[in-house]
Amino acid sequence: MDRLVSIFIWPFLFGLASGPADGQARATKLLALKLLPQEAGFLAIVQADGPMEHRVVEEQNPGERLVLDVLGVSNPLRHYYPENHPFLERILMYEYPPETNPRQTGPLARIVFELKADVGYRIESQASELHVLFSEGDPQAAPAEPTAPAEPAVDDNGDVVTEAPAEVYDPLVPPKVAIEPPDVPVSFFFHASTANADDYRLGPEDVIEVRVFELDQLNRTLRVSGDGKIELPLVGSIEVSGLTPNKVAAQIADRLRDRYVQNPQVSIFITEFKSQKISLLGAVANPASYPLSGQRRLLQLLAEAGSLGPEAGNTLYVFRQTEDGRSARLTVPLSELLLQGDPRWNVLLRPGDVISVPPEQAIAVTVLGAVNSPGVHKLPVGNGATLLKAVALAGGLNERASKKGVQIKRSESDGSETVIKANLGDILSGKKPDVVLKEGDVVVVRESFF
Repeated sequence: MDRLVSIFIWPFLFGLASGPADGQARATKLLALKLLPQEAGFLAIVQADGPMEHRVVEEQNPGERLVLDVLGVSNPLRHYYPENHPFLERILMYEYPPETNPRQTGPLARIVFELKADVGYRIESQASELHVLFSEGDPQAAPAEPTAPAEPAVDDNGDVVTEAPAEVYDPLVPPKVAIEPPDVPVSFFFHASTANADDYRLGPEDVIEVRVFELDQLNRTLRVSGDGKIELPLVGSIEVSGLTPNKVAAQIADRLRDRYVQNPQVSIFITEFKSQKISLLGAVANPASYPLSGQRRLLQLLAEAGSLGPEAGNTLYVFRQTEDGRSARLTVPLSELLLQGDPRWNVLLRPGDVISVPPEQAIAVTVLGAVNSPGVHKLPVGNGATLLKAVALAGGLNERASKKGVQIKRSESDGSETVIKANLGDILSGKKPDVVLKEGDVVVVRESFF
């Protein structure tokens, strides 16, 4: 953003605004976002199904955008990216779970206005609407009449048009989150509910141990069948697929109580977790499917798999199926997870997740001449594949090498050969930039005659 935004905030905007009056039904859902052009700015109207309680979030980098939280409401609206708007860069829409809401009245809807002009703003509550006036003039002035008919920035379903998620500051979500498809909310990966062993839902091939107090003849170790059932003497067949161990124990106790025992005490223990798994693929020491027994996070899975392989790249992907059957992908920067230790990237895993660690893409270059280890060496694709790194991988220059006499021979697509001359001394001193190499380049380091 080329220019900082000048923000003027009325005193009531700090903290939380007043909630709905007695007798009024509090809003539970955002319905639409409309934009009305103004003479020196624009008016954003947030509509809900009732009066809204809101707050302005103070950010680490104030002055570049307005972050507005609406408390206790869901936010089905989508990001909006206008074309050639004089003041507005984009509007980002998010929904966070109840634990992020200071009022604990339900989920939290976050609306982020990112601007590209020096404008101020004012917020007013009007029944089931919030009016946010952005203006180059006095933001405390009353909103002017629209200079053109209202044109909602929404699609046919009442949703704001979406393109891609973008950065928004939140203590629970890391910056620059990349999720595909772009309409999948960040909460799908970063606000997954925690789980423990008692929450595990049984499925085919799981093995359980049944214990009934003072009825040793019913104690059994059973494997859940392919159709999700178990067979137990005096109890018969029970459908257990999709049930937690506690619910299975309750069903067995109910059947025994009805027929044989006045107060049966039943316990279920899972001895083999087979049905609910997460898969780890790619550049790891032990790629495989791992049982998901209770709460497990990304770093725990990597540790169990023997950590990353030497060929691992800089990115990890988490694939997760949405409720409508699509595959959503979260991109995790490994440097921020492993080196910087940002715990926000250590996402909680769910059954069926697939974790992929792609190997680093590399090019092969040949280094010959006055180096200590001539031969073919691999370099990472992109700006990391430089002449200096290639020479370093080749063991560095030997005592006969000439820093000035370096040639890079490159075969072009038309079959011709290009020769690039380089001076390692100039590159090392910063006088000239390092040379980025390409697949198949041959680096020849000549010997000095003196």
